[in-house]
Amino acid sequence: MHASIDVAYLTSGIHDPDLDGSLQALNRSGLTCEAVNWSCRDTDWSRYRSAVVRSTWDYIEDREAFLGALRTISSTCLLLNPLDVIEWNTDKGYLADLARAGCPTVPTLWVDPEVCSSASALSRSIPSDWEDLVVKPAVGAGGTGAMRTRDREKACAYAMSSGRMLVQPYLDAVDSEGEKSFVFLGGEFSHAVTRGPYLPEEIHRDTLLPPGSEESAWTVESFEPDAEYLALAHAALAAVPAASPLPYARVDVIRDQRGAPRVAEVEVVEPFLFLGYSDSASARFAGALREAIVSAA
Repeated sequence: MHASIDVAYLTSGIHDPDLDGSLQALNRSGLTCEAVNWSCRDTDWSRYRSAVVRSTWDYIEDREAFLGALRTISSTCLLLNPLDVIEWNTDKGYLADLARAGCPTVPTLWVDPEVCSSASALSRSIPSDWEDLVVKPAVGAGGTGAMRTRDREKACAYAMSSGRMLVQPYLDAVDSEGEKSFVFLGGEFSHAVTRGPYLPEEIHRDTLLPPGSEESAWTVESFEPDAEYLALAHAALAAVPAASPLPYARVDVIRDQRGAPRVAEVEVVEPFLFLGYSDSASARFAGALREAIVSAA
């Protein structure tokens, strides 16, 4: 079947604040598009020239099923972002790759219950100056499964409870000045926002809180970054193993206890792009997708 629709906007049914504006911008750019649930088994992907991964936030429930679906999609149409980049980014082990590439990341202790002998051994390996701890799964989104606590015994027990986890110090700058998110479209810096705090003390979040939902309790403001912030965001994006500029990406940065900016996340799978916080951001997003589709033709 000849592809009749330019873009399948992959979603999950979870509320996506960027959905309507993105579809309208794509239409204005001359691209036909429609929202499609990534997990729908009846979809004929040959109808689409491309599929862009957007609000697929429930993939964390079954990462392998998600990647399997994307392999099917990418065998039929252009997948954005590319499959190899998505596979790399759906496990937070990518943070170790960034660190090895010389990118300053939030200090991270990796926990594998099959390797770590006990919670007490894990406790001894956590630096003594990490008093306020964050524990989260290696595969996660939207804060799902994240715990923040000052109780080291509780943190270690949770980290050993299931699957690969990571332990990090909670950085006070999240409360004092917020986490900075840098959005890149077509490989170029588009806009930035400040957000936070969003993980109160002594919380174990076991449900996904979609960006922009009232329950997420995010405070979000537009942000004009200085040269230091921008240089780090660009360096982090450059460390992503992509063959060409990505249509979309987001880099999250937090200052550490000494005031130095550190990369908390590089999101190139399904980042919320805060398109409503910058004039013409939706148009730039559509333009980046159009360029990627034309270049691949």
